[in-house]
Amino acid sequence: MTPPPSARPRHELILFAIGLACVLGFFLFRAWMFWPLTVDDAYITMRHARNLVNGHGFVYNIGGPRVESYTNHSLFLIQVVLIALKMNVVVWTKLIGVGSGLAVIAGALVLARLLLRESGLADRSLIWMLPGAWVLADSPLLATGSVAGLETALFAALTTWSVVLVFRIVGSGAVSANAAPIVAGIVLGLATWTRPEGIAWALGLVVVAAIIVRKDRVKLCAIGVIAIIVVTFWASLTVYRISIFGYPFPNSYYVKMGGSPLSRAHSGLQYFRDWAILNRGAALLLLALVGVVCAPRSGRILCAVALAAVCGHLALTIYEGGDWMPHLRMITPCMGVLCALVSVAFAVTVNRLAPAREKTAAIALMIAFCPLWTMWLHRELMRALNEVQVRVYGWADGHEAMAKWFAAWEESREAKGGPPLLVAIEDIGLVGFYSDLRIIDLAGLADPEWAHYSYDTGLIYDYPAERLVIDKRPDAVVLVTQTPPTAPVTRMDWHTNQAVFKHPLFHRLYRYSATWTHKAFENDGYFLNVYVRNDVFGEPPQPHPPVGRAR
Repeated sequence: MTPPPSARPRHELILFAIGLACVLGFFLFRAWMFWPLTVDDAYITMRHARNLVNGHGFVYNIGGPRVESYTNHSLFLIQVVLIALKMNVVVWTKLIGVGSGLAVIAGALVLARLLLRESGLADRSLIWMLPGAWVLADSPLLATGSVAGLETALFAALTTWSVVLVFRIVGSGAVSANAAPIVAGIVLGLATWTRPEGIAWALGLVVVAAIIVRKDRVKLCAIGVIAIIVVTFWASLTVYRISIFGYPFPNSYYVKMGGSPLSRAHSGLQYFRDWAILNRGAALLLLALVGVVCAPRSGRILCAVALAAVCGHLALTIYEGGDWMPHLRMITPCMGVLCALVSVAFAVTVNRLAPAREKTAAIALMIAFCPLWTMWLHRELMRALNEVQVRVYGWADGHEAMAKWFAAWEESREAKGGPPLLVAIEDIGLVGFYSDLRIIDLAGLADPEWAHYSYDTGLIYDYPAERLVIDKRPDAVVLVTQTPPTAPVTRMDWHTNQAVFKHPLFHRLYRYSATWTHKAFENDGYFLNVYVRNDVFGEPPQPHPPVGRAR
């Protein structure tokens, strides 16, 4: 049995408190380090929420079609409340993310404790709860996911705590409270509202839990309650989507899943490789496997289920093809469970090797592990910092300055009684949030017609350019290049930008007007090039700057 807190030596409690304070403090330091990062896509949800609060409906463009350009329904609802209460939606979304990141660490601690209890090792040192928590606190994945303005940390908190709550029900103890399955069902239900992958977590946990407790009627009924609540959440969201938008999944799903499974898997394997090698994910998986193999038989089943949940999420990420956003955010939701298994691995291994001096070994290994892991992760941390530098200084700053330029153009046109400005751009988040421009989304997130065209035909970013730019004739088109507009050869990696730029009619209808970037990327980086339609070329604010920079 686990001794009560009063039975533990005081020095052990003090050491655990110091270790926990270091873990939490280190995570907050990492979050502060990455605080300037706000991913462009985060502003898409915020613009949707603002339009709904202002009475324009479930639209991205005011007066445009209903469309769900985001995947995070629960965060959308939270932001609707924030905006309705006149709160700073960007800052508060980030604070919610940081709070969710702390919840992930807390969930990993509790899950490690639960797995140790099932393994009969709960009476060992409390220090064993900390190794996995340190990995989380030190990880660029959780830190960037917490402050990026996305649902990453929130979804990770829900997945981690859903495993904790379900394991508490299916573990060796009795179901202590009738509220336990209700709470577990609500957490899993909210996960289905936060990311499309939430239903996979819910189905996997419920099915496996039902198999484990199939001979225990009380626990099986508890799992049934969880399943009913999850289905209620998911079905209500599906009915809402069909009734409002006409489709059972968000528009972004059809954009992302339009390619062939083989092409997505190829991209997803590269994404997984970046995590496994550059972010030391392979070492974490190996440690988790050691924990499963070395765990006593009493706790091996739950440890194996936890590892299976991690591997299932990684397989789903590969199938989806990963994504471009910093920093490996698609993998972050399984990190809490994985790091809890890392703690178990340390405990069961040392318990087998040095059971007589387990507490001494725990303290010594923890003191050695934390700085060694941080040093080993240093290169990946620098990679994450460089990536964020690009996203903040080479991306967001340029977009914000360009958005203000477009807003000034729109204001000038309105003063003259002209029609609203129409702009075609692939990254619609920040530009759309800091202006109320009508936007043609070159990526298809806010364009149901293009998203479903890509999904139905199995093509990604291959919608005919003339349908979006030539036929609709926007006033301006923004194309992204990796070389300055003065370079002899224009390097352009994005397929949609290439399709527009190479179209023979485009250069007859549009002229280059201005470029925005950041001073750190004058020679190579992200250049936002604005092309204005010939008949309105004289309208934008003068002069046409050859290179505009955010100040």
